[in-house]
Amino acid sequence: MKNFFRFLLMSLFLATSFSAASCSDDDDDPAGDNSIVGTWGQVNDYGTIITLRFNSNKTGVIDFVYPDGSGSSTENLEYDYQPEERYLEIIGSQLDGEYEITLTATKLRLKKYYGNTGYEFTRK
Repeated sequence: MKNFFRFLLMSLFLATSFSAASCSDDDDDPAGDNSIVGTWGQVNDYGTIITLRFNSNKTGVIDFVYPDGSGSSTENLEYDYQPEERYLEIIGSQLDGEYEITLTATKLRLKKYYGNTGYEFTRK
């Protein structure tokens, strides 16, 4: 009987050691190619849904869908992205300005060089 309990205990120990897994936070994963090209989204503090799309030809679109039912708006933009300097300049939209950029596989964080304004988008 004593040997049976030892065997059972060892079996349980082995079974749990093989089933242990580790998960990591995607925020710490660097973006594979440092590319901002793609579609990014967020919902701001007022409930406005913002979709930001960067095209490979240095143009883009920003869409706003307002929560009060007043509709939506779309703005075309141009951008200059320099991944080595973590620099992004957006021209031609409400997000006009120069930004320090932090980019991971799933997150895009923009912080204005002049001022405290910042935005965080999630890859769609």
